[in-house]
Amino acid sequence: MKSLSQAPFDLATDSPTVSDTPMPLSERVGIARELLVSLIDATRSGQRPVMCRVLDILQGDILRPTVRLTQPEVAAVMAAVTELQHEAARAAPDIALFCARARVVIDILSSA
Repeated sequence: MKSLSQAPFDLATDSPTVSDTPMPLSERVGIARELLVSLIDATRSGQRPVMCRVLDILQGDILRPTVRLTQPEVAAVMAAVTELQHEAARAAPDIALFCARARVVIDILSSA
């Protein structure tokens, strides 16, 4: 049995296959919702990676060319994302605040 260090270089470094078709917005928003539920149950050390993943999903989705937001929605989303970034960077983030702001963005994206 080969160890990872003996595996051919190209097998050890292959990146996952990327689909030509991006995941639908509704699915990505659903994933963000599921992550928020898991965030509440996550340990302190597991919270940051989940928060960063939620933030990555939401930031990617608000930049999609197919997402059309009104000016008030853009202002609300940008304010919420700024707060999400702040909470994700804190040593002791406020999980309730993070979830509330993430839900604002999710709700706006769900209606877009």
